[in-house]
Amino acid sequence: MKKIISLGVLIAGFFASCTESEYEYHQTYFTPQEPNGKILYADQVVDSTRLVSYDPWKASTIFNTDEQPWFTITPTECDFIAGEQFASTRIDINTSVNNTGKVRVGHISINTYDIKSYQLIGLNVTQYPWHNITYP
Repeated sequence: MKKIISLGVLIAGFFASCTESEYEYHQTYFTPQEPNGKILYADQVVDSTRLVSYDPWKASTIFNTDEQPWFTITPTECDFIAGEQFASTRIDINTSVNNTGKVRVGHISINTYDIKSYQLIGLNVTQYPWHNITYP
């Protein structure tokens, strides 16, 4: 009797796990993970990060209202068929030398599909007005 019940549970689990689902994988994240965001120094004018996603995405930059845009990113979108592939995309960050004497802060915002709704995923970008003397 235990074998029949176990077989029934096994078959039910098999059928439940084999249903076709249009939305199986939805992950988007920056790599490497940088808890403090992307840190740039005064003389640094180029850097990059990587975005891994199982869904198409669009990126934009956000700055404080009193601050002029001080960096750009490329590419700003990645389009493919969700659920059939994933993308690991290098995002280049281009800026100018920070000779303002102030810390500049911005944000990369990623708009991508989530099962419940569109969500924003982001990465802070900070450029200090001094040189990196730890690793010159």
